[in-house]
Amino acid sequence: INLIESQKNIARYRSLYNKMILINRKIKEARSEEELKQFQSIIEHPLLKSIDTAYTFEAKNYFYRIHLIYNHAKGDNEASFVIADSQLKLIESYPEKIKEKPQLYITALNNVLLCEIHIHKYDNFKETLLKLRNFPLKSLSTEVGRFVTSYTFEMVMYLDSGEFHKSSAIREEISEGLTKYHDKINAVEEITMLYNLFYSYFGTAEYSKALGIINRLLNEYQKELRYDIQCAVRILNLILHYELGNTRL
Repeated sequence: INLIESQKNIARYRSLYNKMILINRKIKEARSEEELKQFQSIIEHPLLKSIDTAYTFEAKNYFYRIHLIYNHAKGDNEASFVIADSQLKLIESYPEKIKEKPQLYITALNNVLLCEIHIHKYDNFKETLLKLRNFPLKSLSTEVGRFVTSYTFEMVMYLDSGEFHKSSAIREEISEGLTKYHDKINAVEEITMLYNLFYSYFGTAEYSKALGIINRLLNEYQKELRYDIQCAVRILNLILHYELGNTRL
């Protein structure tokens, strides 16, 4: 394939990706056949039938990104994992692209970790997590983002597996990170991490510490808590007081 054909191929995939992004901005997850058909109108294009029709790294990367959006919108977690894993392998086979666009690699690692959580498959989870944690970063904002995602994913993995005692090993690191990056983490991310900490303490029957986090969520973040989460937190507050024997309260 000559250079002109390669560039045309990339342009076609870029165009398909941009069309998919436009739909995805309006519809994150398809909730009806009509909404799904909008995604299918793109995915049924001949260039999206096989990775073999993508000639370059850029074209192949667009191919995987398009399929990842589609399968996420469709709610097919298994297919999303296969696509995310394939995209990661593609990027790792081009080390020069990782140096050129480090965020591309970080995003691919995050996608694989998230997909593994969604399908409850943790065979290679720690290995992928180490790749993310050991990857050299150049900016503080990327460092903060990695702290939030990597520790959220690791804690969720332990909680999802019911390994509450293992989750206790990273509590201190999470608490230190929340203090260190307090003014750089948005409220939603902080609430998520605190809620996971609560869940960890509750799972190991450390009810007093769990109550401390619930009180913090209710007192410091009440305005930021979504209505459904606020209701859940208040119910958990009652359960904690029951476990602590505060029956009068």
